[in-house]
Amino acid sequence: MAYYSNSAPLRLRIYLKQNRNYQVFIGYPLANPTEWIQLFNFNSTELICGKQRFDINDVRSFIIAYPSGEILDGELVFYPLPQGIYYIDNEKNIKS
Repeated sequence: MAYYSNSAPLRLRIYLKQNRNYQVFIGYPLANPTEWIQLFNFNSTELICGKQRFDINDVRSFIIAYPSGEILDGELVFYPLPQGIYYIDNEKNIKS
């Protein structure tokens, strides 16, 4: 599968490889997200939340946030945001 430079899986991989103290959330269910799941474990191909494992290539919606909760990047960001997470920039890119 080819990725464009702005594809969600590629951007998500780049942030995860940085090994920083980011807060990472993915939209769930993956095909039509309505809620956020926080990730604490991952590898180069899988995102792990408890006993659930998700293929990184299937992720359509994600949030990368600084430890403070400010959103650094996101794809198909929707409300409600996870508790403590906020978008300091113009919120016009968030779909309701």
